Amino acid sequence: MKIFKNILILVLSSSLFVACEPKFDDVPAATAGSANFSVYVSIGEGTPSGYCNGALSRENQLSSTPFLLSEQFKAVGGGEFKQPLFPEGTSFGFEKGHPSTTLYLRERTFCDDSVELYSRMFDSSTFNYTPVQILGLTQSIRSGLTVAGPYNNLAANGAKTIFVNRPAPSALGSDWGTGNSEIFYEIFKSTNPAATILSEAAALNPTFFSLQLGNTDILRYSKSGGNEDGGGADDNITPVQEFEDSLRSIVSTLTANGAKGVITDIIGIESFPYYTHYKYDFLILSADSAAALTNFYAATSGYTFKEGRNALVIEDASAPFGHRRMLSDEFLLLEVPRDSLKCLGLGGRIPLGRRWVLDKGEIDTVNAAIDAYNAVIKQVATDYDLAFADGHDGFSDIIAGTYFNGKEVDASFAGGYFSLDGLNISPLAQAIAANNMISAINKKYGSTIRNVDINKYVGTSFK
Repeated sequence: MKIFKNILILVLSSSLFVACEPKFDDVPAATAGSANFSVYVSIGEGTPSGYCNGALSRENQLSSTPFLLSEQFKAVGGGEFKQPLFPEGTSFGFEKGHPSTTLYLRERTFCDDSVELYSRMFDSSTFNYTPVQILGLTQSIRSGLTVAGPYNNLAANGAKTIFVNRPAPSALGSDWGTGNSEIFYEIFKSTNPAATILSEAAALNPTFFSLQLGNTDILRYSKSGGNEDGGGADDNITPVQEFEDSLRSIVSTLTANGAKGVITDIIGIESFPYYTHYKYDFLILSADSAAALTNFYAATSGYTFKEGRNALVIEDASAPFGHRRMLSDEFLLLEVPRDSLKCLGLGGRIPLGRRWVLDKGEIDTVNAAIDAYNAVIKQVATDYDLAFADGHDGFSDIIAGTYFNGKEVDASFAGGYFSLDGLNISPLAQAIAANNMISAINKKYGSTIRNVDINKYVGTSFK
């Protein structure tokens, strides 16, 4: 009798477990709600173009946020989404006159025989390309694209909001190619010399669009050390009113025929490992080196140094002797020349140039611009009845470290969210961002678009 009772309990328990199993037939069907996704167009900068790990490649184009969205839109009437796809195995990046290829995280032995996991944007021995050489590069890449236009993904690395309705130069000049957007737009633009990113988007008569703009309007300033490298006007922060005027012009054009869309805001500068990976006290000294450096400055500034980590000495024209110690709340840029710091006295006997540092005043300037831009973006979303995907306010969780579908992700260098250039995000983060945008779209338009499976995408790239 006892055995019978145990069997009965086991049968009843099994029935309960079966009853609690999820029934996939109960998952709501994907629906478009009040939006029409048949012709989807993306306008943006590096990240939505697929720029990742310092370059553009086919692999990362196929994990860009707009492409991931387009794949989910297919279930609710979305049409073909064409991108200017690179051939397999090729990549192209461009930074301050230097071409680059995809970065991977590798072990590197430095001049002091220390070995670290390291990735660098470009080889500093590479000479600056002339405008003619840059144009030759873009034409060569253009001829190898595997998909013909017109394209639905019109995001271009380096695109400021004010560039979206500006033609690429029709003739070579000394300033041609100084802005990355000119180089990358030249790769996929139409043959019409008067074409702009916005005119090409409007020509597709989109029914839905996404806008991921504003970062480059600010970050070109911050990544040049507050325009301390002489980058010119394009490396200054776009004035807020000019940014707003450009954004409203873009949205007005895209919504002229009733299109709906989603727009994203900008995360804070403290979110990017490009600014936070290396710390102010990166001057690492032996006891003998610390004593020698203390003696070197004894007769002038009186700086003292100790064995271990020390605050760097940086240029500052407003400081006594033209230099000072770096402060703990200032940023050292990711591309700072490491060998020179380790072995050539840079940041010690030789003050580190301002090009590699964002001081407190410059950081405040950047954060004020981000806050002002985000207020504009949110208001434009309200005024034009667009979905608004807020990434800024919740990003502190990613900075601290969090989980997505069981994957641990944080905003540190090689922490999974950002790619190895420290500014553009990884394929894994593209999927996370796409889901954030889908959530905003579903909320705004009453759609039931399903999320991207982030487990299909990688974070940090090792090789």
